[in-house]
Amino acid sequence: MDMTEVQLPTLPSSLQFLEKLQTLCLDYCGLGDIALIGELKMLKVLSLIGSNIVRLPREIGKLTRLQLLDLRDNPTLEIIPPNVLSCLTQLEDLYMENSFLQWGVEGLDSPRNNASLAELKNLPCLSTLYLHITDPMILPKDFFSKKLERFNILIGEGWGWSRKRETSTIMKLKISASIQSEEGIQLLLKRTEDLHLDGLQGVKSVSYELDGQGFPRLKHLHIQNSLEIRYIVDSTMLSPIVDFPFLVSLSLDKLNKLEKICNGQPVAESFSKLRILKVKSCPMLKNLFSLHMERGLLQLEEISIIDCEIMEVIVAEESGGGADEDEAIKLTQLRTLTLEYLPQFTSVSSKSNEIASDTRLRTPMTLFNKKIEFPNLEDLKLSSIEVEKIWQDQPGELSCWFVRLTSLIVQGCRNLKYLFTTSMVESLAQLKRLELCDCVSMEEIIIKNGLGEEENVRGVMLPKLEFIKLKGLPNLTRFCTGHLIECCFLQELWIENCPALKTFISNSSVTNNQFEDSNSTLFDEKVAFSNIEKLRILEMDNLNMIWHTELHSDSFCKLKDLWVQQGNKLLNIFPPNMLRRFQNLEHLEVDYCASLEEVFDLRSLMSEKESHVVTAFKLKRMYVWNLQKLKKVWNTNPHGILSFQNLHLVNARNCPSLKSLFPASVALGLPQLEELKLNNCGVEEIVAEEERLGEAPKFVFPKTSSFIIWDLPELKSFYPGRHTSEWPVLKKINVSCCNEVPVFDLERDQLGMEVQQPFFSFEKAIPNLEELSLDVKDAAKVCQGQFSADLFHKVRVLELQSFDDASAEFPFGILHRFQNMETLFVKGGYFKELFPCQLVDEEEHTLARIRRLELVSLPDLEKIWNQDLRVDQLLQNLETLEVWSCDSLINLAPPASSFGNLTALHVRGCKALKYLVTSSTARSLVQLSRMSIMKCEMVTEIVASNGDEAGNEIIFRKLGSLKLDCLASLTSFCSVDFTFRFPCLTEVIVTNCPKMKTFPWES
Repeated sequence: MDMTEVQLPTLPSSLQFLEKLQTLCLDYCGLGDIALIGELKMLKVLSLIGSNIVRLPREIGKLTRLQLLDLRDNPTLEIIPPNVLSCLTQLEDLYMENSFLQWGVEGLDSPRNNASLAELKNLPCLSTLYLHITDPMILPKDFFSKKLERFNILIGEGWGWSRKRETSTIMKLKISASIQSEEGIQLLLKRTEDLHLDGLQGVKSVSYELDGQGFPRLKHLHIQNSLEIRYIVDSTMLSPIVDFPFLVSLSLDKLNKLEKICNGQPVAESFSKLRILKVKSCPMLKNLFSLHMERGLLQLEEISIIDCEIMEVIVAEESGGGADEDEAIKLTQLRTLTLEYLPQFTSVSSKSNEIASDTRLRTPMTLFNKKIEFPNLEDLKLSSIEVEKIWQDQPGELSCWFVRLTSLIVQGCRNLKYLFTTSMVESLAQLKRLELCDCVSMEEIIIKNGLGEEENVRGVMLPKLEFIKLKGLPNLTRFCTGHLIECCFLQELWIENCPALKTFISNSSVTNNQFEDSNSTLFDEKVAFSNIEKLRILEMDNLNMIWHTELHSDSFCKLKDLWVQQGNKLLNIFPPNMLRRFQNLEHLEVDYCASLEEVFDLRSLMSEKESHVVTAFKLKRMYVWNLQKLKKVWNTNPHGILSFQNLHLVNARNCPSLKSLFPASVALGLPQLEELKLNNCGVEEIVAEEERLGEAPKFVFPKTSSFIIWDLPELKSFYPGRHTSEWPVLKKINVSCCNEVPVFDLERDQLGMEVQQPFFSFEKAIPNLEELSLDVKDAAKVCQGQFSADLFHKVRVLELQSFDDASAEFPFGILHRFQNMETLFVKGGYFKELFPCQLVDEEEHTLARIRRLELVSLPDLEKIWNQDLRVDQLLQNLETLEVWSCDSLINLAPPASSFGNLTALHVRGCKALKYLVTSSTARSLVQLSRMSIMKCEMVTEIVASNGDEAGNEIIFRKLGSLKLDCLASLTSFCSVDFTFRFPCLTEVIVTNCPKMKTFPWES
């Protein structure tokens, strides 16, 4: 029977009548009491994966025919009574991955509350075992049996479970030298195929001292955090043997005294299957291999060397080498090479004749030389190495060794002045990805290695290049010199913080700076990017223009995504006479361009007659942010020439000079617009007036569902003249700090004459709304019953804001008008209390539906509700509570409050708060998964006692994330000596809590 993901807090009693049931799967069922399963005496397979069980009942011991028990992913499992597991005498497979850790110890626990490991030792049929033993000292002697065929065993703190498994026998050990030599451990070591060792003690040579037979079955070896290991293999020992004949991957991390992977000449078949080699933070390691190990290198597919302070080469020549040392080593299988943070690294192999004796005549060493061939290398990453050249200027036959290179990433290589010569580029026909970041000396990406005119005319081709990223290159002046660069498959180009780059390709290596300053453009007719779809131009303060008025025939015609940020000299984004070239653009983002006055310059199109075919832009999303001088997005009306009918989203923010958003002809043709958002702009009208429209134009927005405008103090109207508007599917209205314009009803003077036309007709706009924001004026009208009772029946989210001038009493009576409200957001007001002392039935029903409550910027709020009013009993469906900037708040809730369904609790900037919850409230938080408390300077403890006795237990069963930040008075999690348990906690962040000394918990 498979009941996966069926939520069963209690098992149906009828289950016990399935007397012949042999397989029961209750994965991810959120189970409570499962004692009833003990009645299924014929059961052979029981799976309880991820079902959040806390206790395995004694009744499970009745399942004497059980062959498989799967308890994976139950970190809440805390109790397995003694002598339950030992009764499962037919058990063959036991899976406890990411599950029970509280093993008892026979003879020490009195009385013993939990199962001991010794019970597993006595299961005669057990052949598969997955478990984690955090304390190696509780291991019984001779615990591991020869009968184990499949195992995944973690011993010691700090290990995690890996979902990716390539073998059936896995061991992860963090143990002392005495346990290391225990016979059962040694038995499993010989049979393990995937071995992880942490903090190994008393071992200098891994193979010789741990196995003695060279680990003949091992396929994967990871060693970390050892202070004593000098060699992985020491072939100078007597009677050398074949070491690691089937090893596929070797990972070495933080081995502070490792001098060599292999000391001496290994036996022929050693490492002969090695495909992956990763070395990190080994400060005494100078090279990976000597030439003696050539046979062990031939199957390598991936090499990664990171943060090795004195690493000089990959392969070193050693004295006493044979005559064949002049022959190149061919790493024919190597696909990936990563070299990072290697300050002494000079070359992939040492070769004495490359080092000139006279330093004045020193020729810079190149990273690659003829000693090692990489004919199939595909991915190369170089980061923070000091080489001056990667390839020789005249690479000759070397260029043939990189014909399969598809990805090249170079970061932080401060001595590189250029990347390729034109000769080298010709061999990179397969290159798809090129990234260059933080190379401070880089002046040019591709340099000419000859002065011939033929090379200049032919230009540069990178036929399969799809992605280019140039970032943090302060001296880069151009990509290359020539008449043309052609990348016909380039899809994405990212240029960031390259202040000297003003033109992508230059005709000459000699530039006239004065001329460039005034006339240079980044892209001109010499750049052929016919398939580019994404372009990012970021932090390019000195850039005058992006595009020249003349471009290569089809360059940028397929551009879909453009992001321009911090181009402070840019006066426009698009060349005025080339707008139609960019008609396929779908996403536009312009941010922090200090000089920009307009986005679309349409003036050159105005001479065209309207009889021409209208060009429909495909633009869907437009963001204009932080543009101090932006006056207009469109500098004139594109009526009859251009259409922006595909716009889905328009978002403008922090544009103080922007007076209107849309020209009228654009606003009249927005059938796809879904979201409009304006924030902190100088906008006076959303749509600019146009005489040609005549009286009372009609604006229809058939798909607009969200209308958000904040902080527009100059806003007077949607459209300055008489007009009508329709918003048939509007679901969200949020208008804040726009005090000069009425949002809903018609403003009239004392004689009843219309003063100002509102944004919306209340009766027409409200019926479909799901999210509504009301200020004090509109809220008062709702409270006074000016609108029909069923008008707000679809509203799920209600925001009440800007009550700054209102009375100190919260308009609680408004809430019962919103009978289906699930989220209440209250922002800005001087209420001392949110909920009144008495509630009527309708108000109680409204509270019972609230799932999310957010309170923001209520400086006088002292308490959310009075302790005489058990609001918490009405808020039992509350799942999220957020309280921000409520300076006078004394407590979140009265001491005895209970929140059984609360999953998220976030408090920030509440200056008077001294604690978060009481101990009795803490016990009720059985569903809480995320909790954060920030910038509450008076908080001294998170949980305060309300009369409970010290020593009592408080369990946060589902809490996974806890964040404490800027709590200047916090001294402890709780000042009373409770026992806290957090069985699911995976993230703890404590910052800027200077008085906090201890954290009394058990996890």
